[in-house]
Amino acid sequence: MTRKTEQLLEICILKLEKVRILEFMIVEARISFCNLVKCSWSPDGKMIAAGSADRFVYVWDTQSRRILYKLPGHDGSVNDVDFHPKEPILLSVGSDRKIYLGELHLR
Repeated sequence: MTRKTEQLLEICILKLEKVRILEFMIVEARISFCNLVKCSWSPDGKMIAAGSADRFVYVWDTQSRRILYKLPGHDGSVNDVDFHPKEPILLSVGSDRKIYLGELHLR
């Protein structure tokens, strides 16, 4: 039997030159192992993607603060994610030494 627990994830956006908080948001997170590794903003600012130690890539909508995608594929921690500057494509790199490029179907 699997028990799903819903958690809230706090994201703090900093301006590093002056180290001040630009924005603080709480987003929905259904993550069993909440160990996010690195995040990236989409070029239009509408999505945040984060790699996780649970082998998934999570993508949130910044307006609704809901998870849009929970992307599988890696056999180890997802160490980095990044959006293509112009196309709806997301890159992820994992400790499994694999690189994935995935096209996001924008809703």
